[in-house]
Amino acid sequence: MGTLAQILSSLWLITCSLIAAQVANRKRRIPRKEFLGLGLPRLIPSLILMTGFIALACALEVAYRHAGLGVTASWVGKYSWGALAIRIIGIVVLAPLGEELLFRGVIFQLLAPKSTALAVLITAAFFAGFHIQYSWIGMALVFIDGLYFGLARAWSGSTLLTIIMHCAGNAFAVYQRLH
Repeated sequence: MGTLAQILSSLWLITCSLIAAQVANRKRRIPRKEFLGLGLPRLIPSLILMTGFIALACALEVAYRHAGLGVTASWVGKYSWGALAIRIIGIVVLAPLGEELLFRGVIFQLLAPKSTALAVLITAAFFAGFHIQYSWIGMALVFIDGLYFGLARAWSGSTLLTIIMHCAGNAFAVYQRLH
């Protein structure tokens, strides 16, 4: 996906999530912040989950490389500094914000009252499906990330934690492409 398309897609997800939160606020009287899960996460679960995420990221990196997917082309010299800065902002900030607000914010909030396990599974499946630019193996690894993000959302009570974890994961991917 091109840089402009990626940024527009992320902004679209953020906009849709904010509209959904506004509708929930008007129809159900649920505060927007609560609907999107933007309250502060619980401390102890957050520390445990961040530690687990680091371990998961390392394990997925090994799996990714073992599947022959670990080789990435360097962005150095491929893009101008301005284009590179926009690409990095899109990948490290906007994409995680848009995806997490939609998947672990809106969709999770709509499904969790029926079944937290179902909410975790469905949001992970949607999340993987949204990453169609990857191979099937890559999408399976994204699905595993999605499961972890869903569990983190359920246990911490906050989408903020999943946004931070997603930003960190994408920042690592960007770092790999800059070296």
